[in-house]
Amino acid sequence: MLDDETQPRREAPAQPEGSCADAPADQGQVIAADGEAAACAQQGGEEGPARYGWLRGIAEFLIAFVILIGVIQLVKMYVMEPFEIPSKSMVPTIVPDDMLYAEKLSLYGDKTPTVGQVYTFTKPNDDSGETLIKRVIAIGGQTIDLRDGDVYVDGVKLDEPYVHGQKTYAMNSPVGVTYPYTIPEGYFWVMGDNRNNSSDSRYFGPVPYENITAHAVFRYWPIFRVQETETVDLGGFELTVHPIKLNIGPLDYTA
Repeated sequence: MLDDETQPRREAPAQPEGSCADAPADQGQVIAADGEAAACAQQGGEEGPARYGWLRGIAEFLIAFVILIGVIQLVKMYVMEPFEIPSKSMVPTIVPDDMLYAEKLSLYGDKTPTVGQVYTFTKPNDDSGETLIKRVIAIGGQTIDLRDGDVYVDGVKLDEPYVHGQKTYAMNSPVGVTYPYTIPEGYFWVMGDNRNNSSDSRYFGPVPYENITAHAVFRYWPIFRVQETETVDLGGFELTVHPIKLNIGPLDYTA
């Protein structure tokens, strides 16, 4: 039987050079040199970003996306809002599928609309919240009259090139509109440019100023629009063409 001094000793496996072994268990063991300790600390610190970097990237993207959506919603609520036109009531000034930008900055403070301009508003005497787009013809305190297909405001016949010769006639109004009609203060009178295909103040009466939602100013789509067929005389030979018009740009309120 061997005594303690003659028993073989088991040596700890050698650590690879430059590896980061566990810290010594007791203070009697040799502490690594400063340079080696710093290298080990750096190696351990790089494991976090490598492991969680993609999670941080996703989180940053989601935060940026939420902020962007919030900014877009604020712009639509308080600055400018896009609209797509579904009906023919404003033809030919605005046609179905036209896409417009309508600004809201001019509505802060005094909401009195500008006569002759085109506005969006919620339909009066209606709980549906439907948004309409029409041209302002007169405002509170003015008197509107329809005579022989023409429109008169305060006794003066209006020049309306935007209706392209269409006549304007009264409608059977469920709110009892009769002519001449004096618009109450705080209200305005609207009509569509397509007078034969527009439900407007002739039907639902004047609109309160507070119903205005935006002022239509710019058409951004489609960029071009094919016009009605035209026939061109080429000296005894007639050519049928479809003129293409630039559609994008500020709304022309006088044409």
